[in-house]
Amino acid sequence: MVEFALVLPLLLTLLFGILDFGKSFNYWIDETHLASEGARWAAVNKNPGTGTLDEIGYGAGAGYTVNAPMPATFGDDEYLRIFDDVLAPVVRQYRPEFILVSSGFDAHFRDPLGGMRVTEGGFAALARRVKRMATECCGGRMAVALEGGYDLQALADSGRSVIEELGREADEPLAPADDGARVIPIIERAQYFLSRYWKF
Repeated sequence: MVEFALVLPLLLTLLFGILDFGKSFNYWIDETHLASEGARWAAVNKNPGTGTLDEIGYGAGAGYTVNAPMPATFGDDEYLRIFDDVLAPVVRQYRPEFILVSSGFDAHFRDPLGGMRVTEGGFAALARRVKRMATECCGGRMAVALEGGYDLQALADSGRSVIEELGREADEPLAPADDGARVIPIIERAQYFLSRYWKF
């Protein structure tokens, strides 16, 4: 996390978006960030008791924080549905100048602590979506940083999948989620809290 803390002040000169693939909360996001419209924080899953759906920022930063806390056992389809139905519309309307991905792999199915069911293919599909958004919104300007995970093989395999995906063309087709119906109530609640600021 120290690397992010040192780089963050430099990035604040741009309008940028931060996307978190993993389960862990990033502790360097502070009150100033939540009250600023210059940066967006979007986390797909958080540690218990943090990142609730109604935590959307405040003051000038209201609507600039997107949380989608998901229960254990959610996997590829649920993550892709949240991304496609909540995060992607917000990012496309916001049009950041830069996207920073906190690529945590503790949502991997082999992770001993995460309790989630995301596969290497799911992380690659998320990376493809972020890469497409970066191409559409900010000329492809994005950075991906390894953030967490507690199974070394899952880290290696997922990291390789994301790196391979980032090396492909940005216009490759996006495969929709096959199912993910369990996440619909979370999608609807997230959209409810954010609908004052964004169109879905």
